Amino acid sequence: MSKNLLIVLITVMAVVLLIGGLSLWKSSSSDESSADSTAVMTDVIIVPSEMPKRISFELPPGFTERSSEAYDKYYVRDDASVIVTGEEMVIKGIRLDEYVETVRSQYAQTADEFSLISEQTIALRSGVDCTVLEFTYAIVGEDVHQVMQCITAVIVKDNRAYLVTCKSKRENIQVYRAAFLRMIESITIADSDSEPAVSTETRLS
Repeated sequence: MSKNLLIVLITVMAVVLLIGGLSLWKSSSSDESSADSTAVMTDVIIVPSEMPKRISFELPPGFTERSSEAYDKYYVRDDASVIVTGEEMVIKGIRLDEYVETVRSQYAQTADEFSLISEQTIALRSGVDCTVLEFTYAIVGEDVHQVMQCITAVIVKDNRAYLVTCKSKRENIQVYRAAFLRMIESITIADSDSEPAVSTETRLS
């Protein structure tokens, strides 16, 4: 074997090892960020992503705050997430049941394999009516088929709508379900013509 050929072979091997090392580093460094972003990647955006003002609630233990291109603020714990969104309604006087119908229809049209499990309207501790939708939807891709289960609270007050969406993979929902429902019951919406009754920042329990 000539000296020149040996040098070429050594150079090629070095390049292959370098590329392999970089690929492994990239893969390992992305594992942590991908775990945090799973909740966002598996979300169906129905209303604007800005965290609405005048809302507060007690976040379940273990959830930590994150931000992304899609959301200014959201909360994650393993495969579960809590996302709070809201919007001012263009048409004044829309009732809660009318807005809920719109939300339900948008999920059904946007999400893959949408299936409504239950729908009920409850009175929150603060006295505001809230409709709670529980449903599943699928994330379908070339090599993935993941079913998510959501518990979404829909509230309409002072011509503004608020959505609190809690979700996880369907097989893990029972780990979080009771805590999600307690969190929804704790929601407070301050009056529009007064300062918030509690901090607009989410309170950790």
